Amino acid sequence: MNEALTVISEYIELIKHHEPNNFLGVLKKTTATFEGFRPDFHHFEIVCEGILPLMIPSGGRLREYELKDFDVFYMVPGACSQRRANTYRKLFVINFHPDSIECYVSTRQPDMPENTVPRISLTINRPLNSGALYILKAFEAYSSEGRDEMQKKLFKVLLDQLAILIADSSSTTGQSELSYRKVLRYIQENACSNINRNSSAWDLGVSPDYISYLFRRHSKKGFNECLLSMRIDSACEMLRHTDDTIYRIAISCGFSDSAYFIKVFKRFRAMTPLAYRQSLAYNKS
Repeated sequence: MNEALTVISEYIELIKHHEPNNFLGVLKKTTATFEGFRPDFHHFEIVCEGILPLMIPSGGRLREYELKDFDVFYMVPGACSQRRANTYRKLFVINFHPDSIECYVSTRQPDMPENTVPRISLTINRPLNSGALYILKAFEAYSSEGRDEMQKKLFKVLLDQLAILIADSSSTTGQSELSYRKVLRYIQENACSNINRNSSAWDLGVSPDYISYLFRRHSKKGFNECLLSMRIDSACEMLRHTDDTIYRIAISCGFSDSAYFIKVFKRFRAMTPLAYRQSLAYNKS
């Protein structure tokens, strides 16, 4: 279980890092006259190595495709596809069953029989939540419209949701704790810049929901509270070591105006910035 968990988690991060090049979807149920693989669940295949040769029913005949280099193949329940076994390929597969999620890595050598293909498999015995199901439906809708950029964004969100489910189903917290520390380090380095949860998620290559999940799992604070706390810490240093005006300190520490800065400062320090500076001068004397 632990080995499969590690491998599956590593492949999710690998795919998120590379970002899929192309998406190919079979978005309609296929008539029974076509033979081939016909899942009764939402099915994804991501090509991590090699070439995936496909034949897909279209207009009464089979059309041929070749996917490679982190291309994504997607099938709705009841769709059909065929594939040839004469190419090397390593696939990351996700099956969204009604009551569980199956992930596995399969490596096929040329002309290898299907029942001998080695797999590293992980099953999560819980379904997608309603939000993730909505994302899956939206992904399907954008697929039918051929909107690749939206597909890329939604696919990344799906991977984040999958990572959350894997972390929740595991007794270990190592991977998510590392991710949480990475987010904390990013906030520390950029707290005084114009950042928020969405822009941070974009820079870190994750979804905003995943950042919120990390804070729920590893901290009593939320993202915004953590960001404001770090900005106030920076403001205290400036009040202690500079003669800058309250307005200049507010702007330098990432606040849009001095009034909001004073309000937040009072919440964290129980006094105004000016009173804080005066207390420092009093203590020195």
